[in-house]
Amino acid sequence: VDGGKTWASINFPTTPQPYQRIVRSTQDTKGNLYVAGQGIGVAKSEDDGNTWKLLPAVFQPNTGFPYDPYGGESVDVVISHLIALKSDAMVAVVVFYKPGNWYTNIYKSINGGLTWSKLFTHDGNGMRAMVEADNGDLVFSDDTNDIFTFSNGALTNTFRVNGLSSPRPLMKARDGTLYFVTIVEKKNSSTMNVLYTSSDNGVSL
Repeated sequence: VDGGKTWASINFPTTPQPYQRIVRSTQDTKGNLYVAGQGIGVAKSEDDGNTWKLLPAVFQPNTGFPYDPYGGESVDVVISHLIALKSDAMVAVVVFYKPGNWYTNIYKSINGGLTWSKLFTHDGNGMRAMVEADNGDLVFSDDTNDIFTFSNGALTNTFRVNGLSSPRPLMKARDGTLYFVTIVEKKNSSTMNVLYTSSDNGVSL
């Protein structure tokens, strides 16, 4: 509450277990806090993190989110990204792992995380970062340096750079400019970071 000068711990949403970890947090316009990750699904706090409640019908360990895409077989599931939109709807990036196969589903909730609907599936390469552009489109980056926009129900691959596979930071400044950082390999096999910007809501960088 003092610009990061001092910090205080808050309660974990559940009794901590070895398989649980919080990966992402977000806040809606009403001030409600949400956290998500592995083994906890999505949890909500209405009192600045002092108390939490797990949201129902969202995530069941080893079955799916919110259903099992593999017909009842055990899968590992991680909610790798979660954001509250300007409308207070929420979008979750959910990674399903299974030996020899993994993919990402993106879900949206318009009722505070009580129920979720799937927006689309992204096979093979995990969506690593997500922002809401000023025009309301969703912009994603994935493991292979691709930038995607999701607008009017359609997913479009808008940009790709020849880089190395690793998590891709994707950020939005207050003026709406998008920033994308990637790692590229130079001719002498060394690497360097490259920063791209977009002023048209992710359509081009």
